[in-house]
Amino acid sequence: MKQAVFHGQEMWIGIADVASGTIRETHTLEEAKRADFHTCFYFSEESEKKHENKDGIFFWVQDGKVELEYNDLSPYEKTLLETQIKAQVIILDQDESVLRKTMLSERQENNNRDGNRMQIQILYSCNEWKEHSSMKIVCATTNPEVLYALIGESIKAGDMEYGCEDKEKGWELFQQDYGKQQIRLELLQYGFVESMPNLSISDKTSIRNYSEVYLVYTALHNQRAEEILRPLHLDRQCLIYSMADVHSDYGSNQIILSGFGKEEALRASELFEAYESNEDYLELKVEVSTYKVGKGNIRECSKEEARLIEENFQDVINLYETSLLSSAYYETCIERDLEE
Repeated sequence: MKQAVFHGQEMWIGIADVASGTIRETHTLEEAKRADFHTCFYFSEESEKKHENKDGIFFWVQDGKVELEYNDLSPYEKTLLETQIKAQVIILDQDESVLRKTMLSERQENNNRDGNRMQIQILYSCNEWKEHSSMKIVCATTNPEVLYALIGESIKAGDMEYGCEDKEKGWELFQQDYGKQQIRLELLQYGFVESMPNLSISDKTSIRNYSEVYLVYTALHNQRAEEILRPLHLDRQCLIYSMADVHSDYGSNQIILSGFGKEEALRASELFEAYESNEDYLELKVEVSTYKVGKGNIRECSKEEARLIEENFQDVINLYETSLLSSAYYETCIERDLEE
């Protein structure tokens, strides 16, 4: 079963604001089962009231996806809301994690218990007593074969010892242990190997035990995103932009247009230019959903601002309140005059 984490806590079901997608409350699958899946028994009174007023919507994690309860949202509104919610949770593949732990040896499991799939092995040269002040980094790697090759080279060169002071005998013993896949690092003298967790924000198995790291990462990412989006001034103005689904014989393409996404905005887009450069005649059917984002005085965004929103769309909907203004549909075509 796919599990999810929200703010460091395991969850299965939650409620989010319809207007912004902000998650307000979450619960585990076990809590839902104990209440026989009746939300009124385990969600707060405030959340239930938001749901009754249609200001809140229930969602849950199913097969690695965010699913919304039945509602009358438009397809794009639903997609937008799912995207906003998914950006706030981390989905974990619990079945794969359990299977992986079953297959690991006890030592491998101990190395991976901190939540990372791979360890960084750091090889140091040091004095006989392995004093910290004497240690100098020789290499850092996630590949055990590289680590063992470097240890072996140091033993052959006499810079490190393995089991005895004689470098030839030490090298022979090291080769024997390597062949048996039983390298005994405790026999290493004038060298020391330290294992460190190889953390990755995208490695979702590490999130459970490093949720605070993820929260800091998110804060830093948001700070950078706010700086990138600063030219839009969304903290003091609302910009109107449109999401257009353009259907043609080539299939469907989704682009962000300035303002209300009227035909003139479409014709000024790079997508239209691409169609125009390849086709003499092409019919286009366009579905437009217009949104406002930010707070303050409202105005239509420019083509350049629309491009910035498109390039950073996930951050825009995560950081700033977005709401639907209107929907529209129109048809147009590309018809190039072939007369010279």
